[in-house]
Amino acid sequence: MKALRFIKNVSKQRISIDIPKDFGTRVEILIFPVEDEYDFWSDEEISNMGKIALSKELEIDDTDYSKW
Repeated sequence: MKALRFIKNVSKQRISIDIPKDFGTRVEILIFPVEDEYDFWSDEEISNMGKIALSKELEIDDTDYSKW
């Protein structure tokens, strides 16, 4: 699924969005008011997530839950 996300300022009850050519000729538009400003993770932060080492090893649970 392709998706775009924008936070736009409304001017005179209008916004303008440029759609990439490879999006096709039909799109679904959802509009929500932005209540609070918040930060998004950067592309660099997202790519680094898989590189974060665990601080401790996971404990193995040997319980047989099939009897429950």
